[in-house]
Amino acid sequence: MCYLSVYINTEKQTKYDTKWQGADIKIGKKTSKTYNNKTTHFYQTYSRTTAGWTGSGTKTSDGATEEVLVNKKTVAYLEIYNSHNKTTMWAPTKADMKVVPKDKRTMRDTNLKRKFRTWYKKQYGDPGWGATWPGLEAHHELPLKYGGTNAMSNLFPLPRDLHLKTVNPWWASY
Repeated sequence: MCYLSVYINTEKQTKYDTKWQGADIKIGKKTSKTYNNKTTHFYQTYSRTTAGWTGSGTKTSDGATEEVLVNKKTVAYLEIYNSHNKTTMWAPTKADMKVVPKDKRTMRDTNLKRKFRTWYKKQYGDPGWGATWPGLEAHHELPLKYGGTNAMSNLFPLPRDLHLKTVNPWWASY
């Protein structure tokens, strides 16, 4: 018999158990469970697996994952690496950032991409992405909606599709 217990560390611990016996036990067998998330949280899983065979006793192993920030759709925040300047996009360290009222937010700079491109080349050298960085955008690592600014240190170059189809939707469900 194989027995797996996983605890999801949230504000309260959630337990997920599964048991396999006999013909159900196979190499590479996996199990999963989807949790509906109503708020953005950091999650960490702890697992204990116990396997036993008749006449040979049991063996138990424990494990834990790193904490992962997930939004209201239970999508983990992306880790994005810029191989040119060897930096990773900033990740939120809090799961409860408040929306800044529109009249108190930094206004979006319409010339931001051009300014960022000039600053980036001065700071890190020319990455060879073309004169106007076609297909790339300047992403606000901390969105203006949550108190971010147009400071160059708050920007990260992202491919347009990744920015529009993955990163922005993640923040829309923060």
